[in-house]
Amino acid sequence: LLKLKGEQSMLFDINAPGYFAIILFYVTIIMIALRRILGKFWNDYLITVVFIALGCFVVRYSLMNSHNFATATVFNMAMKVVISLQFFQLGTLYKNKLEKYVSKINLVVIILCFFGIIRIVQHNLGNIRWSLNRLVFNQQLSDVRFHMGYFIPFLTSLMGIILWVKIAEFLVPVLGENKLCNYISDHTFGIMMHHITFMSILNWILVGINRIKAIPGLDVDAIKTSSWYRFVWGETADFKFFYLLIGIIGSCLFCYLVDRIKKYARKISTLRNDKS
Repeated sequence: LLKLKGEQSMLFDINAPGYFAIILFYVTIIMIALRRILGKFWNDYLITVVFIALGCFVVRYSLMNSHNFATATVFNMAMKVVISLQFFQLGTLYKNKLEKYVSKINLVVIILCFFGIIRIVQHNLGNIRWSLNRLVFNQQLSDVRFHMGYFIPFLTSLMGIILWVKIAEFLVPVLGENKLCNYISDHTFGIMMHHITFMSILNWILVGINRIKAIPGLDVDAIKTSSWYRFVWGETADFKFFYLLIGIIGSCLFCYLVDRIKKYARKISTLRNDKS
């Protein structure tokens, strides 16, 4: 945390899915500070435009310098924070100003717009290939007229966000009271942080089986050096289902155990306070 790492080292790659938690922390601090400084001069729409412009600057810098932001430097972390500000502010703007308008748009219209824009982008540019962890973009974005290519990563992200917001609205009446769905949604951070652990456990189970009976295609050396190795059985993706299953179930069981420990600790603390 103190070294502002964008990714954990190989030794700690088991917690790599939590890389964005550090970014979110700094984004939150910046937003609180800005709201405090600007006070009554704060304008959600204006700030959103400013943050989108800053996000476009990060895209431009990456493209102009062929820069890979995956390495752990203060500058790279700063760029990840800068490009994330627009999405944090977008959430605030949506909740405060836009939700009532977006909720009125038909899901079919959103789907058509989403796939229409994505199809146009793919046809002209291919896969723009960007992720917050690395911020490496398709170089063809630099060739788009009037520098609009720098805006495309935000545009495609925006369409994806709106699509999932509408899908969530559609699913709430069906799954809103489902205990399993609510439990998973209440423990998303824990699941995110620990699912790789349980997927790695599955890998080591395979290593144990391999010692008794050889498993064709199992790369034991890869398992020893990376938590992200995924065994493919018979050159199909079928076995990945088991990784998904054990990742979710194992993480949920771990979260349940932690909840029980916390509940027991609070109970002990309450009893001690009553006695005192």
